[in-house]
Amino acid sequence: MTIFSGKGCRSMSDMEASLVYFPFLIVITLIAFVSWIGRKIKRAHLAFPNFVIMLGFIEHSALLVQVILSFALRRYAVAIPMLLIYAGYLVTQVLFNV
Repeated sequence: MTIFSGKGCRSMSDMEASLVYFPFLIVITLIAFVSWIGRKIKRAHLAFPNFVIMLGFIEHSALLVQVILSFALRRYAVAIPMLLIYAGYLVTQVLFNV
């Protein structure tokens, strides 16, 4: 497998960085495991709703990192609409909960 480094294609084995496949899949599996363990420890624990709530943290973190990287790479055409949509989402959540 080759990747583009900006100067030409290089083999993945030549890269110094390690590669982690499907990081979100790994994190989701860990969250599901934690939720399942919580259900085994305490019967009143609602496994699926808690799993969904924990995924919200990952979703928000990923979106904020994407916005920060877009600003850092000066991709304002991507970052500004994404930030406005996220702000609208937060305002909607606050209004809905109030």
